[in-house]
Amino acid sequence: MIPGIVAGQMLPAGGGGGDPLWASVTSLLHFDGTDGSTSFPDSAGRTWSRTGAVEIDTAFSKFGGASGLFGGGRLDCSDAEISIGTGDFTLECFLRGTQFGTASGGTLLDNRAGTVTTNLVVFQPNSSSSLVFFANGATRVTTSAMANNVFYHFAICKASGVTRVFLNGVQQGSNYTDSNNYTFSILRLGQNLAGSSPLIGHIDEFRLTKAARYTANFTPPTAAFPDS
Repeated sequence: MIPGIVAGQMLPAGGGGGDPLWASVTSLLHFDGTDGSTSFPDSAGRTWSRTGAVEIDTAFSKFGGASGLFGGGRLDCSDAEISIGTGDFTLECFLRGTQFGTASGGTLLDNRAGTVTTNLVVFQPNSSSSLVFFANGATRVTTSAMANNVFYHFAICKASGVTRVFLNGVQQGSNYTDSNNYTFSILRLGQNLAGSSPLIGHIDEFRLTKAARYTANFTPPTAAFPDS
């Protein structure tokens, strides 16, 4: 049985009590706090380092009254626990972009560092209004167009060797048969491996789970992700 599925149904992803997959959560950033704060506590115990313009912003949020404002900077985590390997995983967050359709692209997340070749990258190409899931040297999935100033739930989920991308709970593109070994030495939010192509916008409720949460279309979480 795939972790996260009971009798063919996905377990709750957020809200409504505790998280039945909490033991598999290796990073959870709520991006809560006071306006302008540069502290980003991780409920799963990871440590993130900040470079450049990233701060807590109370002007916009999906849940909790605040979110992370990425204005050209990034957050990096090099904790060994974030390394996914060949197993199931779910990477997800709520994203509010402000540069879709403009000349400048942006990077939501990038695990490339040093000699890493089996990469996992999510980025917005120049002048595009979509996000691209790029893995092991090629584009695997491109999402439908996204509007500026709107929070979207974005998720990548690998279950039993098949990776799927979801936007607001709707699968994007086709299944990707995925045998990659995603051995992260670093996980970066907001910029690419070169420290460029920055994301301009907000992230709320970023979560990495080493288990599969979504294998078919679903209703996006309606509350902040549980801490237990």
